[in-house]
Amino acid sequence: MSIKILNHLDYMTDYFALHQLSLLSNQTISCVHVVPLLGYPNTKISSDRISNFLMSLAKSLYCAVWKSTNFNLMDLRHPNFIDARDKEIRHLNDIVMKSKLSESGQEIGIQDIDKNQSTSIKTKIVNIKALQQEKIELERKFAALLDHQNVIIDRILKLTEANKNLENQLKEIEDTTRHTESEANNQITEKVKEISELKASLTKAQNQIIEYENEKKNLLSQKSPGNGELKRVRDALSRANTENRKLLKGLDELKSKENTCNQELKRLKARNEILRKNEKSSNDEIMKERDMLKEKLQKLSNETQAEHASLLSKIRYLEESNLKKSNEILKLSNYIKDIECHKDRMERYSKTLEKENYDLRTSTHHIKSLLHQAQESRKEAEDKVIESQKIVNSLKETLQHESSKSLEILENEKSKLTEINQSLLNDLNSKNDELRAVRSDLESIRGSKEKLKGKMEEMKNQIRSLLSNMCLSKKVEKPPKFYEEEQDTYVRIFVEKDISSVV
Repeated sequence: MSIKILNHLDYMTDYFALHQLSLLSNQTISCVHVVPLLGYPNTKISSDRISNFLMSLAKSLYCAVWKSTNFNLMDLRHPNFIDARDKEIRHLNDIVMKSKLSESGQEIGIQDIDKNQSTSIKTKIVNIKALQQEKIELERKFAALLDHQNVIIDRILKLTEANKNLENQLKEIEDTTRHTESEANNQITEKVKEISELKASLTKAQNQIIEYENEKKNLLSQKSPGNGELKRVRDALSRANTENRKLLKGLDELKSKENTCNQELKRLKARNEILRKNEKSSNDEIMKERDMLKEKLQKLSNETQAEHASLLSKIRYLEESNLKKSNEILKLSNYIKDIECHKDRMERYSKTLEKENYDLRTSTHHIKSLLHQAQESRKEAEDKVIESQKIVNSLKETLQHESSKSLEILENEKSKLTEINQSLLNDLNSKNDELRAVRSDLESIRGSKEKLKGKMEEMKNQIRSLLSNMCLSKKVEKPPKFYEEEQDTYVRIFVEKDISSVV
């Protein structure tokens, strides 16, 4: 009886605990775990299973509270910022959605939630959906901005690479122009030196020619010039003319080379000017593009700052809602602690009842063993009486056939048999006395059982009052009455069988 009452009590406490914990847990409690308890009252959820469930629930609540209290703002430029916000919003949405009870209360046996709670849950769900839509729109905008920013950065990188290539080409061209200019200058200096030397030699030759002409004039002026001197002067003039011709040829060659060098210098200067113009135009285009990109980056930075401010305001709103929900979670955790304390008390009470039941079982087992021993002794006595009756019958038959001589022997044997019968009768009387004592013990045990029944009825009334209070406070359905009637009939049948076996 006590075991079945404990099973019924465990059924109610487990049902109530699962009903309350399903509002708080991050894991859903399916109907498969609850319906067997309603359909089969003898089934019992183990305390280890409930303790493990409560420990996991406490850990999840602690993690949720820790996340809500230790919330830190993240930088929007961090790639995992939106994922972290999304996870937190999903977590809050799961808590709110799991706090709703299904309208099909017939299977689980739970009443509907109050209208105020249902309206608050609906408003929270609507707010969360609106926040999710805003978050999705912000994610789209942020992704578009990131894509645009990446495109601009790619263009800037390409332009910088092109600028670097142009600068390298300009450096190479400048180096080549400098090298060619230095070579041309060196050649010009060499040619100028040669020309100066040739000019000096020309001046010398001209001076010599002038001197020779003066001498010629002087000689011609003289009346009797010498033939030897004329030959010498003519030879000198011929030599001077040949040298003059050579110098003139060298001057012509140098002039032609000078013209070619001047043409090359003009061509290089024109090319250098063209390259400088191209460089200036490319630099101007690059500067314009840089200015445009700077303006676009400033616009993007302003837009991102505005979106950052809006996201921060929304994050603050989410923090406030998170704090409110954390306070609700703390209240519910305190409520769970109260439930656990109540469960511990009921477990202690069930342990005491189990001990009493165990004592009763041991006493009944001892009484059954005594009854079994008495029955065995009674069977042994009956066997002895049957054997004695057989012996008497055999003796009577022998006495009828035998003569009167054996009468004395038979009388002696009869006296012995009568003594044996008296001893057996005495044994039977002692066994009957023992049976009477056992019956008196059974009557005393019946009295103790009736007392225990009274105690058990008092315990039933107390448990019913506790369950009625729990049902009134938490709106839990009462257990069916036919289950208690089956328990009473089961106990009556068990006691009557024990009494009939004893009798």
